[in-house]
Amino acid sequence: MRGVSHTQAQCFVCGLERRNRIPVAAIQYMFDIHDLYIPPANRACATHLDNGLFNQSAITLIMEKSLDVQLDQETTLEFMKLLRMRQETEIVPPKSMTFDEARNLPEKYYKIFLGVSKSEFPHLVDFVKPHMRCSSNSSVHDLVGMNLMFLRMGYPQEVSKHAIISDFTRHLLN
Repeated sequence: MRGVSHTQAQCFVCGLERRNRIPVAAIQYMFDIHDLYIPPANRACATHLDNGLFNQSAITLIMEKSLDVQLDQETTLEFMKLLRMRQETEIVPPKSMTFDEARNLPEKYYKIFLGVSKSEFPHLVDFVKPHMRCSSNSSVHDLVGMNLMFLRMGYPQEVSKHAIISDFTRHLLN
């Protein structure tokens, strides 16, 4: 598995001694999106974080410094507990979900639910739009978003968008 070295004495990104604990959301994001393990006790400078996640320049530096790491059983168990705690306490789906441009769905929901960034999503919609059949019930943005959710969560495409959101919410609450 790819990861970074363990250090609490300095920022693991730049090596400076200005350091803070890394938000669990940033660790989860790096694991989910970049398949990269960051030890939960590591420290990083606040300048590498934007809204609780690593900024793009920090991600580039982190990926350059990544190396193959072996996790022992105890470390793996602790990391799984951390990821589970994050899932149970910090990911709260919005009451209604739409991917229409007029809505301001936060960036983190695009990454978590769709696997693409908020800025990448409109380009994807533009690419598939000519091949989509629209209805009065859903916009092209919603159709593309729901299909990406189906793919990301392993649902067959016949399942309704209400069922997938309901099932995902129930999973988080259990």
